[in-house]
Amino acid sequence: MSRFLQPDIDHDLLQAGQEAVKQNLQGLIHLLQAYPPFDRMHSDNLQALLSRGALAFYAKDTAILSPDDGVSQHVHIIRQGSVAVYPQQPVVAPVVSTSATDSVADTPNISTQIPPPLTELPPVVPSTVSEAYLGPGDMFALDALLKEKAVKRFYVADEDVFCIIIDKSDFLDILKRSEPLRLFAFRGVSSLFGQIYEQARQTAYEQSSPSISLNAKLAGLVQRPAVRCHPSIVVHEAVALMHREAVTSIVISRHPQGKPEGIFTLRDLRRIVASDVTALQGPMGAVMTEQPICLGENASAFEATMLMAQHHIGHICVMDGETLKGVISERDVFALQRVDLVQLSRQLRYATDKQQLIETRDDIPALVTMMLAHGASASQLMDVVTQLNDHTSSRAIELCLRDHPHIDFDFNWMLFGSEGRGEQTLFSDQDNAMLFEADGPDQAEARRTQLLPLAKEINQLLDACGLAWCKGNIMASNPELCLSLQEWQDKFSQLMNNPSPRHLLESSIYFDLRHLWGEGDAFEQFRAFLRQECVTHTRFQRALARVAVLNKPPAVDHLRSILGATLGTRTSVDLKYQGINPFVNGVRVLALTIGCQDSNTHARIQFLRRKGVFSSADARGYSQAFNYLQLLRMQQHQEQRVTDQPFSNHVEPSRLDPIDNRMLRESLRQARQLQTMIKLRYRI
Repeated sequence: MSRFLQPDIDHDLLQAGQEAVKQNLQGLIHLLQAYPPFDRMHSDNLQALLSRGALAFYAKDTAILSPDDGVSQHVHIIRQGSVAVYPQQPVVAPVVSTSATDSVADTPNISTQIPPPLTELPPVVPSTVSEAYLGPGDMFALDALLKEKAVKRFYVADEDVFCIIIDKSDFLDILKRSEPLRLFAFRGVSSLFGQIYEQARQTAYEQSSPSISLNAKLAGLVQRPAVRCHPSIVVHEAVALMHREAVTSIVISRHPQGKPEGIFTLRDLRRIVASDVTALQGPMGAVMTEQPICLGENASAFEATMLMAQHHIGHICVMDGETLKGVISERDVFALQRVDLVQLSRQLRYATDKQQLIETRDDIPALVTMMLAHGASASQLMDVVTQLNDHTSSRAIELCLRDHPHIDFDFNWMLFGSEGRGEQTLFSDQDNAMLFEADGPDQAEARRTQLLPLAKEINQLLDACGLAWCKGNIMASNPELCLSLQEWQDKFSQLMNNPSPRHLLESSIYFDLRHLWGEGDAFEQFRAFLRQECVTHTRFQRALARVAVLNKPPAVDHLRSILGATLGTRTSVDLKYQGINPFVNGVRVLALTIGCQDSNTHARIQFLRRKGVFSSADARGYSQAFNYLQLLRMQQHQEQRVTDQPFSNHVEPSRLDPIDNRMLRESLRQARQLQTMIKLRYRI
């Protein structure tokens, strides 16, 4: 360990380090103001913090901190260089001299530890592979200092490093004064997500003028108590009451303070007038919509908007427990966006022809921009895009089916990949298939012959709607993906019994399946079969795990990326294949192993947390990292769309601001940590 951190500190060295800070104090302040959380600290507090520190130097491969050092008494801030973080003590190889002028430099020799035999989900064994690299502006030993414990990791100079060392008492004194520093200290990297979304909203604000947040509570949207009536009241009397009160809905219940039994809206009135005007003389209980959809008053405007879009309704009852607080209408949430989700969903789901369906899709990018401006998270945006794509696909099937009246049997439209997971962005391609029932191979072939032309028309229409034609031909128009229930079961049985890496690499997205259209009985049989097969085939699980760790997330070093940009050798990260996919693939294999039926990555993470596979901290870290990478990808696609550039998932770390660069590094570190866990569980 560095002498600076030993109990017998060299006071001359300490004094020299403190003097070095004082002589370059303004330069250090200017340097750190580019990094969080120092960028939000008051300049007086930042100056006070640094003025109490000392500059320390660590040569390459020097161990800076380890759990053996005891309770942490200092915080380290990296001024220059890179620090590697190891979960176990790395072994440094001795210098091997080959001649007087030729020697091999000290290099870390990472030892390996064989995990215990695989049962269902064996405990994780820590890895000695470096799990993170810290660069300028990064702090370490902060958590240990606050908890009055030793650090849990080994911090080693990956190259020559200069650190600003601040004593515990001095750091805690500044911590009391500085809110940004305190927030970061107790919430860590998670506290940066607020800044990330603030920046995203600021960019979207340039193209919009939002009025309220999508995260607003419904209690704040309720303008007045609900208008009520008894189910026995005559319809025209209830309508007269609605007119007097100037409302678009009336709640029906037998007791004045009772839970809603039904709801009647102006849309219901139009339906009655158009179909059976005599119903106006009948009781409200005969024409009301029973069991109206309700949400708690602490639910968000986003949740209400999504329910309205999903069920094609215009009103939702807001409840405080069993008490009705009021009713909100689509008008109340229209202010959230110029292009509103409810109306757009309805237009897509009930488009009268193919051209209208195609033209309506043009409003989706503007809606996404507006929702981002109103504070929507990456997961919320993916929910919205997925739901709009679902409406588009369902209507496309129905419109194309009109031209095929000879198809008189049921079939199911299934979704794979990002469609199946419900994690689509604006520029996702198609991944779909057909499933039908058949009595034997002959009938299966006959029905496939009828379905394939329909499937091709649907895929072509979806392509025209902006859901791109899949280059890998993972579409229902592919005869290999238009199969009977028995054929699908045989296909997956063969895949799991002979899980070659190539086949799994090509077909792993098949395990992210979801039902979209059709009766669904055959699909449920297929999903139950698939769940059982995945749990029992341990050889398949290990093969799928190997595929999950193929794309290794890079270790992004901020200083090196900047240096590379200066020298003209820019490095880039593929956000999809090196960032997002490691989470998708890793979480998938763990979820399938223990019989999780959810296909969504966030839902799978929470399932694994509840089953004890992930700790709460790991589950939170994985979700946040996955969310951030998706947000960064969406932002880049939006920028590319606005500037008419070709769409790309590649991002150059050197062009990111310090917060984004920090978050990218942390997210990729989380992905590497997940892959390490999988390697050890499945002895890869």
